[in-house]
Amino acid sequence: MASELEKSLHKRLLISLPPKSRANSKTSKRLNADRFQPLEWNDYFDKKETVKISDKNLFNVYIKGKDGPLLVFLHGGGCSALSWACLAKYLSSLITCTVFAIDLRGHGETTTDDQYNLALEVMADDVAAVLKAYFSQITTPVILIGHSMGGAVAVEVANSKNIPSLAALIVVDVAEGSALQALKCMQNYLLTRPKQFDSLPMAIEWSKRSSYIRNLESARVSMPGQVKKIQSLKENLVKSDQHPIDRIDEEAAELEEIPQTSDVECPKSTIYGWRIDLSKTEKYWEGWYTGMSEKFLSVSVPKLLLLANKDNMDTALTTAQMQGKFQMALLTEVGHYVHEDSPERTAEIFASFLLRQRLTETLNAEAKEKLFNAAVQMRTC
Repeated sequence: MASELEKSLHKRLLISLPPKSRANSKTSKRLNADRFQPLEWNDYFDKKETVKISDKNLFNVYIKGKDGPLLVFLHGGGCSALSWACLAKYLSSLITCTVFAIDLRGHGETTTDDQYNLALEVMADDVAAVLKAYFSQITTPVILIGHSMGGAVAVEVANSKNIPSLAALIVVDVAEGSALQALKCMQNYLLTRPKQFDSLPMAIEWSKRSSYIRNLESARVSMPGQVKKIQSLKENLVKSDQHPIDRIDEEAAELEEIPQTSDVECPKSTIYGWRIDLSKTEKYWEGWYTGMSEKFLSVSVPKLLLLANKDNMDTALTTAQMQGKFQMALLTEVGHYVHEDSPERTAEIFASFLLRQRLTETLNAEAKEKLFNAAVQMRTC
């Protein structure tokens, strides 16, 4: 029988199944046209730049602010730096900081000579190289912040000691034990996602209605970084040829109610598909998380672990947290994309943590009051 943790992890992956289809309703499409329109990156960031590491390795970055500590954001697998857009807006309204969000290789608008080489060491070297190329020499405090796969990369970069001015490390909703356990379901999870979308608004609508991203604003700015235009041939229809996956009994009835994606009609011109086929990177998955807890705890700077579920902590982390070796915060009513589902609360927790470490300052009295109220969400031993 599956453990409670396994059931929880499996259910989290299964929420990405497509919602009940409304693709045949022209009226519905018209009504949702505005609601699911994409939002522009420059509503959240000050500038977007390309950092050249070599002729074939060009990394896309988004930047907001120019003062205070340097906050380096690393997104999760399949996402892009736009995953941090809403959080960047809220965080910059609370504290003095510079946001520097990177599209990792194979993701977003970054282009490299080997897009599918997502080895942990390679991505960590990429981050260090991007920072060195853009800033030449960093004298301000650096805070590494990573979600899921990006959290593993942040831990790896922190352990490499390639950033002398590293001042803090923040990891969002990833821990070694639960992450390795979740990998057992990853290929099945990828198979449940629609392979194509008729339009960008339809991709955004799917992400919201399936609870892939629960915050509509975040979905509107984040999803454009996860999909790309692809040419459609007449025979290139969205097919639901996936084989049924093993499911826990409690979810079977719920899944039976979800229609297959074959009802979705593909246009004859341009359609949208995922920017990266994560299934091709499977050989790297285990390497992202193996040994992560030990490496996380060995980093000497102040550390914060933000989780959506306290059960995600493995034994090593639970013991270390009880010993006060890092700070932990929990957010409820959010999914795996914690910072997208609740960007305002996440920003408050991040800001409170950085203020406690004396790494930044509040912008004004209103921000100070907000952060005082958010401080109760921090759990410190």
